[in-house]
Amino acid sequence: MKHRISESQMNLLANIVSKHSPDLLPTLDNIGIKPLSDEQRRKLRRAIADELSEAGFDEEDEPNHYGYQLEALINILGHI
Repeated sequence: MKHRISESQMNLLANIVSKHSPDLLPTLDNIGIKPLSDEQRRKLRRAIADELSEAGFDEEDEPNHYGYQLEALINILGHI
């Protein structure tokens, strides 16, 4: 099964990278064009994980809707 990143997920990723790791913004241009290196995927997932820890959980430490979106994005980046 081929994993693809949607336009809305790409926009979300760009916002997260802009906030947490702006040096990775050029990497986003390669998504869907050529495979990401393991290091690029690791750094992108780290930025998403930072966002997840900041805003992805409710008061009971359960993932909120945004958290589920971030988890899906982490999973997709592991496969593209």
